[in-house]
Amino acid sequence: EVLAELLTREAESYPLGDPLDDETVLGPLNNHDELEKVRRQIASAVRAGAVVRAGGASDPAWPTELYVPATVITGVPPESQLAREETSEDAAGAGHDQPHVGH
Repeated sequence: EVLAELLTREAESYPLGDPLDDETVLGPLNNHDELEKVRRQIASAVRAGAVVRAGGASDPAWPTELYVPATVITGVPPESQLAREETSEDAAGAGHDQPHVGH
């Protein structure tokens, strides 16, 4: 639980930004196919009992829906798509007892 809280705070500290700006840490996803994959994986994990603690959806403040904040999900079942498949090049995963962090 402590790790999840730390990761959630850290994820929430990463502002989205313009990919052409050298100061940007987290830009948009590459394309709509990647966005749909992220949405499917998150929805599937949540249906299986996972909890989105940060991010997880497009940020409407940006010009396209490809801007998704850093995301932290806990309780990801090991058999879920989110645990078994690569989410995006910016994603990092952990086992069922550890939070899943991704873009």
